[in-house]
Parts: sequence; structure tokens; C-alpha cells
Amino acid sequence: GTETRIVTPFTALKSKRAVNFHVHYASATEYLLLIRRLAEAATMSFDKAEAIVQGILTEVTADVQFDMSRLGHREIPRLQSHLWVRRVKPLLEVRGMLQVSDEAVYFQPHPNFSSDPVKRLPHSEVLRIFLRTYGAQAKALEIVTVKGGCLYLCFEATKDCEQVMAVLKDKWQSVLASPTAGAEHAISDMRRMTALWQSGQLSNFHYLDFLNCAAGRSRNDFSQYPIFPWVLQDYQSERLNLDDPRSYRDLSKPMGALNAQRLEHFKARMADMTEDERFLYGTHYSTPAYVIYWLLREMPERMLRMHGGHFDALPRLFKSVPESWETVNASTASLMELVPEFFVLPARWLQNDLGIASAEGPLGDVVLPRWASGVEDFISKMRAALESEWVSQHLPSWIDLIFGWRQRGEEAFKADNLFHPVCYSSYRREGDPLPASISELPMSVLETQLQEFGRVPRQLFFEAHPPRLKIPQWEP
Repeated sequence: GTETRIVTPFTALKSKRAVNFHVHYASATEYLLLIRRLAEAATMSFDKAEAIVQGILTEVTADVQFDMSRLGHREIPRLQSHLWVRRVKPLLEVRGMLQVSDEAVYFQPHPNFSSDPVKRLPHSEVLRIFLRTYGAQAKALEIVTVKGGCLYLCFEATKDCEQVMAVLKDKWQSVLASPTAGAEHAISDMRRMTALWQSGQLSNFHYLDFLNCAAGRSRNDFSQYPIFPWVLQDYQSERLNLDDPRSYRDLSKPMGALNAQRLEHFKARMADMTEDERFLYGTHYSTPAYVIYWLLREMPERMLRMHGGHFDALPRLFKSVPESWETVNASTASLMELVPEFFVLPARWLQNDLGIASAEGPLGDVVLPRWASGVEDFISKMRAALESEWVSQHLPSWIDLIFGWRQRGEEAFKADNLFHPVCYSSYRREGDPLPASISELPMSVLETQLQEFGRVPRQLFFEAHPPRLKIPQWEP
């Protein structure tokens, strides 16, 4: 409820104040020296400043130890000493120490601002473990539990991640997904899941959810949030006819190619670019800003965090499904696809139950298409469209664009599906060169760009995706 949620912009009070504080458990001189070093770092280049800050962080935490009393008296630690990691949540990172015993995984935040001194995840609750690319390097693990929870950990060094992977592999060989980064071996049962979908035993929604997971997408990382397609193009009629092909969006084209006039604008701009730098679209179909745009009413704190305590301007907030569809078809700055929440209930993210208000006024519920009698009816019809015979027949074409052979390179160029080179930098195929303008970027700058501007998923298929052989009747 609004009692414990931040649903209004921050208020900035400007005044001149003198602040005095006393250091009781350390030397004030030591802190003054640290402050001066930080102030000096602020005048340097980003990379040099980051190196200084990391050095200071290492110094001040050198004597910090994991609280081994948190382990049971029969538990045996599997790591000789704790490892520093960051626990990743949407637009939030919490630094802390990781320890693994023969019974559980432990995360101890430092400094700890929560009421829980340590997070304990028993091995018995582990469902699946995935190696993830966070930033520009594959040095993160996502541990999914049988209860639907998740522990997403990013390591400070790749060797630390590999060390923990080896420990967990000995314990949980059956739930550890293959760390291989390419094609059909992204996880061990890719072929089996595709066969289940082809035979009608797996719904379109669950197959897309699986592909997103296999391609490195996660609900914990908004720069790699699961991607789902706009499947409809009729948001104006009073009655939605799912038997009419004209109700559906062309799934063989990326969002940027649906409007011919806009596509010509993108092509004209690309004509002046060098071959290794060329791209059609300077904006991606999935970014943290897009995810927050859709889910603002459910998680307003995320937008406040992204915009420094303020909501985006009211005209740019998500207000209407029909208006958003018109925007992504006309604007050169917005090519966003959908998120999985459009196809499952409950859908509180469509209603302003929290009473969110921007500086320009209150935010209402989302305006739905005229063919929807309410939120549940809207989601039910969106899901019925996703599971329809027409979408089942044409979904492989969209998969080819997002996860398959038309995702990158010359085939992406031919399919009008070419994005900025930065978007491909985290999941490059062996032998794919990086443009000089990207390869010369400091790693920290590249990771910031990837986190803010989105990235193309890991490629899963290297030939045309097979068709669906049996289309079951969808029953809500």
C-alpha cells in the first residue's frame, strides 16, 4: 500500500546549512583523508576515478569477514574464504559477501540496511542455476528456487564466478545450466523444448518465456528483461476478431520496419555510415526505460530511481494501449516490443491502485482498447491472440528476428533488423569483430551503455526456426 511505497516525486529543499558530526569509533583524520582522495578522484577520467574508488573500497573492507556463526554446527563451508559479490535486483545492486556450504548458499550484505543479517538459500530449494552476462562479461549466476524466488549474484572477477560454478556443479549437476554461450546448447534441453512446442504440448507463451531465459534474459536485469511481441495491430475496433488476419501485426518484420515511410528515414540515415559502423535503429526494442514505462503503476520506485527522484513528463508516461501502439509505429525514437505481463493475470500494473501522482497531476488507470471490457478481459484476449492459429503459424518468423538467424550480421541487414553495434557487444559470435569506436571504449563505459540502451539477446538458432506442427485449441 501507499503507507510503505514511494509513489510521488521527491521534494528538493535548497538551503545553506553547516553540518557538524563526531566520529566515535574511528579517527576523523582517516575519514578526512578518504574524503580528499574521493574529491580528487572526482576530477579524473571515469576509468581512473573508478580504479581509485575500487581501491578505497578494498582498503576499508579488508578486515571485514563473513559471519561463520550463521552456518549450522554440522555445515561444512565449501569456499576457503568469502567472495565479494553484488546481489542484483531491478535497478539495484547490494554489495556483500558470499559463502557456500554443503547445505546452503549464503549472502551477507555489507553494509547491511535490512532487518535480515544474512540471506540463506538451502540447496534443497534450488530449481535451476544459470550463468548470466551482466554488463559486458559472463560473471553472474542466477539461482532460481522451487518457490519462484531468485538470487542473482554478480561477481567481481570471472575466476570467482567459475570457482562457485565448480562448487555448485559438484552439488547440483542436474540443475546447473550449461555455461556454453552459443546456439542450441545455451541450455541442455533446447531441442526438447522446441519439439514440445512444435507438437502443441507447450504454449506459445511458455515457449517464448523459455527462449528468453535461454537467451540470457531475466526479470532481475531490466537491461535484459524478457521480450514478447506485439501480436495485434487492431486496438481501435469495438469488437476484436481473432479469426481475421488483419487483426494481427506482421511478425516477419521488426517494429522499425512496420512503417514504410519511417523505415526509409532510417535507411537514408544509414547510407552515410561506414560498413562496420552501420545501423538502422539507434534505439533498441527492450531497455530499462521501456520496462519501467510499462510497469510504472506496479513499481513507481524504479522510475524515481532512474530519474533521480522524479517521474518522466506526464505526456511521456504510459497512459493508453492504443496510443502506445500508435507511437511505436510512428516515432523514430521508440521501437519497443512488449513484456510478458501483457499476457498473464493478475495485471495490477494496468491500474493505479497505489495512487501514483506526478508533479503534473495524478496518474490514472491505463486506457484499454474499446474491445476490452476491463483488465481481465484485455489480458485474456491478448493471451488468446498470442495462442491463436495465426500467431502460431507466424511466430517462427519473429523468433528468427529476435533469437535466431536474422538477429545479426548480413541477414539482419537484409531483414531490416540492424541495431547499433553496442547492442551486439555482450553476445558476440566467435570471430565477429567489434567496430573500432566500441573496441576502444573503456569496459566501464561499454557496460554503462549496455545497461542503459539495451542489448540483443544471445543467439539461439542459426537456421530458420521450424514451424509448429500441431496447434492446440486455446482454452483460457
